[in-house]
Amino acid sequence: MSESQDQDDALPNAPEGLNERGREFWNAMQLAVLEDDAEFDTSETAALEEACRVLDTIGQLSNRVDRDGYTVTGSRGQIVVHPAVQEIRLQQTTLARLLGIVKLPEDPKERERWLISRAKAGAAGRWEKRRG
Repeated sequence: MSESQDQDDALPNAPEGLNERGREFWNAMQLAVLEDDAEFDTSETAALEEACRVLDTIGQLSNRVDRDGYTVTGSRGQIVVHPAVQEIRLQQTTLARLLGIVKLPEDPKERERWLISRAKAGAAGRWEKRRG
C-alpha cells in the first residue's frame, strides 16, 4: 500500500452530505494536520465542517450565477444584480470567519506552537479513549 493510501485511510471521514468541493477541502485540511501528526480539536472540527458546507453552498450559488448571469430581471421588469451574488458575498464572509477558527498558522514559530498543542490534545484524547 502506498503512503498516499495510508494517509487517506487515516483521514477522518468527511461529514455526510458534503459535495465534492466540501469533501476535497475537508480532506486537504485533514492531510495538512496529519502530515504533522496533529489533530483538530472539537471546535476546530465543527468550524471545519461548517466551512466545508459553506464552500458547497458557494459552489451551488456560483453555478446559478454562471447559468443565469450576473443580472436578472426584477419584479418590476428592471435589471438587478442576481440575488445569488450578494449571498455569495455573505457566504464568503462566513467562510472567512470559520477559517479563522481553523486557521493553520503560516509563521513557522506559531505553526510549531499550534502543532504541539494539537498533538498534545490528540494524544490526550487517545489516552482518554483507552482509559474509558
